[in-house]
Amino acid sequence: MSSGRHPDQRLLMLLATVRDATMTREVLARADIDAHACASPQDLAHELTTGAGAVLVCEEALVAGAQAILARLVDAQPQWSDLPVMVLTRRGADSPHVGNALEQLGNVTLLERPLRLATLISTVRTSLRARQRQYQIRSQLIEQERAGVELAEVARRKDEFLAMLAHELRNPLAPIRTAAQRAPPARQRPEPG
Repeated sequence: MSSGRHPDQRLLMLLATVRDATMTREVLARADIDAHACASPQDLAHELTTGAGAVLVCEEALVAGAQAILARLVDAQPQWSDLPVMVLTRRGADSPHVGNALEQLGNVTLLERPLRLATLISTVRTSLRARQRQYQIRSQLIEQERAGVELAEVARRKDEFLAMLAHELRNPLAPIRTAAQRAPPARQRPEPG
């Protein structure tokens, strides 16, 4: 179920069962949150290349390969990017897999089960809003880079114009200077008396 929003605004989910994914997607849809359920860690990897606002993954999926995929993505992120990852866990950070995820993935929010729906919705919205700020920063960086390129082009054109102008001004002055050097000295008029 996709609302037609840009892929960068959606939540990617990798949950333990199809039923969990379906129910969670329905709850989030009622809160106007675009969520896409991934069937496997490989599907998650593919969808991440398309774009994501945040990731919701269960602890069991971390064990099944999602952690390695997310770790590779986090390592390859550009400097402006810090993908929010929410992990559904039963024992909080006590689980070794969750502890490893906290170390490797950086921007991780732990959600202990059983989870209240209001907490899930609030956490997802906060993560997506933070990600949108990152995309705004990316846009500003791209705009600054574009403006820098434009300024460099303006400076290059100005330098070319000034070089051409200096050359053109030197050319007409050369014959005048030569003529002035060859011309006999002007006669001086006698001073009146």
